[in-house]
Amino acid sequence: MKYFKKHPFQLIAIAIAILIIAIVIYNQKNYRPPTSNTTSYIEILEIGSDDRDPWTIVKNPYDSKAVPFKLSLDSYNTKNLLDVGNTYLATYETNLKTKKSVLLVIKQPAEVKEPNENSTLSTKAPIKK
Repeated sequence: MKYFKKHPFQLIAIAIAILIIAIVIYNQKNYRPPTSNTTSYIEILEIGSDDRDPWTIVKNPYDSKAVPFKLSLDSYNTKNLLDVGNTYLATYETNLKTKKSVLLVIKQPAEVKEPNENSTLSTKAPIKK
């Protein structure tokens, strides 16, 4: 202790070094690779599985430059609900380092239907006489 009383700067330097090491260890434990979330329409081109991991090959049907890619599914229940050739609205997360995409949310988009003459949903206002 007498040494640190004569040289207090070294005690401060050791404390700062311990603090920096603790911060680095904490950041390493909580490191998460950079990701990107995307929401778009996807068309199912192929469905399959590797061991226990279900996947599907998809592409955006409304983008002429779209390249098909592999999308990992969360479970076989999701895989069983998908049909090849159908279009869905999906949100998926892509790891920017590994380029692996994982499905987060999927919905079958509502189809726009034109109202007919007998429809109760009419765009015409009723005419009062």
